[in-house]
Amino acid sequence: MTVKSLRGLCNPRTSPAPRGNLYIELLDEYETHKLPMKNPKTTRRQIPSHTKNQIIGFLEGGKSVAEAHQAYDVSESTIRSIWNKYKITGSAENRQRSGRPPVLTTANKRHIVRTARKQRRTPFAEVGNQLGLQASESTIRRALKHEGYRRCVARKVPYLKKHHRIA
Repeated sequence: MTVKSLRGLCNPRTSPAPRGNLYIELLDEYETHKLPMKNPKTTRRQIPSHTKNQIIGFLEGGKSVAEAHQAYDVSESTIRSIWNKYKITGSAENRQRSGRPPVLTTANKRHIVRTARKQRRTPFAEVGNQLGLQASESTIRRALKHEGYRRCVARKVPYLKKHHRIA
């Protein structure tokens, strides 16, 4: 029974309203047979290496893909692809992903922070040039921010002569 047919039962223009608990029983019947709605947005997640290794051990122990699916709550197609990858390469590890390599190493970042603290008024681009790094000003600023160092522009202060300081 569909929602449309349930609505048709209660529509006074097309048919008389059901008497007593008939409508409630029909609704309860509809609710019990209704399939759960899946989330329309899929979430892609990477399966950790230790879980992949457990699945491989499970399959090498003579268990089936369906049993591994129930034991680890991973889809059967994913388990098959893990198993095939293991048979071909001998490992289930993820391959290195492409991407731009970082310009600064952790040692470079620490050196930038040390230099910026010693020479507070030097511009960011100058800090990079002093260290001989091929990095832009924004990269230096981002590295300092990542290390927790925040620097503001120094306020312009008028030059005071001796007689101003005495007063």
